[in-house]
Amino acid sequence: PDLHDEAAAKARHEKLLADYKAQQEQRESLLRSRAERREATKRRRYEAALAQARKAAGEHDGSEGAVEVPVRLPDGSQAKGLFREGAPIEAIAALALASAWAQASSPYGVRLQER
Repeated sequence: PDLHDEAAAKARHEKLLADYKAQQEQRESLLRSRAERREATKRRRYEAALAQARKAAGEHDGSEGAVEVPVRLPDGSQAKGLFREGAPIEAIAALALASAWAQASSPYGVRLQER
């Protein structure tokens, strides 16, 4: 390139800058696309886990029963369900997966611990 010609140097600089900006924009677009796909996959897995837990829970949805079960969630909130004696453990998992915390964070599943 002719480095002494000011107009040529300026044109080269503008071309390089435009190429760099195009590469950056393409890279950011790719990263956004990957993040969107990852979130969509995470959401599908969450919805599948919720559907599976609800199916396994059957009629035990946590709305009626003599046994009150509180579930502490990772964000510090608590979900409470009323279950009949003998309800499957999946009913408690379904309660946790149906919470506002789970809907916002789309976890792959829950791990229940007794305290």
